Amino acid sequence: MKTRKGKRASPYFVEAVGKAIDIVWSFKGHPEGLSIDVIVQSTRLAKSTTYRLLSTLVEAGLLEIDAKKERYTLAPKLFQLAASTEPSLRLAAEPEMRRLWSEVKETISLGTVNDGEVVYLLKLSSPHPFRVDVPEGTRACIHATALGKAMAAFMTQPAVENILRQRPLKRQTPNTITTAQRFWSELKRIRERGYSMDNEEMVVGGRCLGTPLFNAKGDVVGALSISGPALRIGDPPGPQLIEALKRTSRAISAKLGFNGPDPD
Repeated sequence: MKTRKGKRASPYFVEAVGKAIDIVWSFKGHPEGLSIDVIVQSTRLAKSTTYRLLSTLVEAGLLEIDAKKERYTLAPKLFQLAASTEPSLRLAAEPEMRRLWSEVKETISLGTVNDGEVVYLLKLSSPHPFRVDVPEGTRACIHATALGKAMAAFMTQPAVENILRQRPLKRQTPNTITTAQRFWSELKRIRERGYSMDNEEMVVGGRCLGTPLFNAKGDVVGALSISGPALRIGDPPGPQLIEALKRTSRAISAKLGFNGPDPD
């Protein structure tokens, strides 16, 4: 773990507060808790200083101590604070979506899953007169949309199975996937390459690419897509288009607190 030692750029830096924050950060990835010796090793603080700061954090309700196990854990108050300030998906996504729109000049959409369907939360329409456009608030099937498939690929298997029980794989176009076996194979392929494609599966003549969005816990909470006529979005799509979409999704996920590895 990196400490703040030697990085006191601000004249207003409060040493004791900085050390307390280092202690809190040392719990990352350790839900089972930590002993004082492990915390000392992680933060490189003196044991006496660590003990005083731990006592203060316990008194403030930010840490708890299991006296029998001689371990400290993060207190529920910290999780309540995090939950109450979780970034809005739409607010986190919109600035990044506008940057992507400026770059690719195609329709950019943000979606999430609700009751087994994709819900379009935000859309930035392509400036081209010939475009693929889905109004905000539209509900669509998971299996025929790039947004839906991008999210399903990173959901748990029971969650996807539940959706398939609720929502049969109805044919939308001749290209729509309509069997569970093909759908599971498609999700595996999406995980391997890091993006999904609606290859004229929802609308004939329309093609769409999608990437998942993750929150701080690593759960998929939405997806981002680029949509356009099949003539402009190739099959396979251009690598620059894919990279722009992935880059934007990484930026949005980072705003939501995600710091895990890329899907691909």
